[in-house]
Amino acid sequence: MRDPAVLLSLLALSVALGWAVQRGVKRTVGKAIFNGQETGWQARLALLRSITRESNRLMSVLLLLLVLGAGTVWLAGRSVAQIVENCTANLQVQVGVPEDEKLAALVGKPVCTCLAQTFLERNGVIRLALFETPLQEVSGLKALTPADEQRCLAQFDLLPE
Repeated sequence: MRDPAVLLSLLALSVALGWAVQRGVKRTVGKAIFNGQETGWQARLALLRSITRESNRLMSVLLLLLVLGAGTVWLAGRSVAQIVENCTANLQVQVGVPEDEKLAALVGKPVCTCLAQTFLERNGVIRLALFETPLQEVSGLKALTPADEQRCLAQFDLLPE
C-alpha cells in the first residue's frame, strides 16, 4: 500500500464510483420530485449544466492531487539529495587522507546514492518527503542495517577481502 500508483488508482476508483452513485441518486430523486417541469431543450440544457459542473469538480480534485503528488515527489527527491550530500561529506571526513579525496569522491557518491535509495524503499516516498520536518520524527523512520551497507558496498565491489 506504500506505492503511490496503487493509492492514486484506488482514489480514482472511489471517485468514479462516488460520481456514478451520486449521479444515479440525483436522477432518481430529480425524476420523482420534478417530473414534467422541464421538457425538450430545457432538460438537455439542465443535464449539460450538471455534467459540466461535475466534470469541473472532478478536474479540480484531479489537479489538486497532481499538485500534491508532484510536491511530495519533489520533497522526497530533495531529501534523497540531502542524504547523499551528507553521506558523501561524512565519508570524505572519515577517509581523512588528502591523496584519497578523489577516490572518496568517485566512490562515495554512488555508494551513498545506493544507501539513500535503500532508505527510500524502506520508508516510502511520503515519509521521506517529511524527512527532517516537524511532522516526521526521526525515530519513526526505519534505519538502514549493516546488511544494507554491505549490499551497497558489494554492488560496487568495495568489500574488503
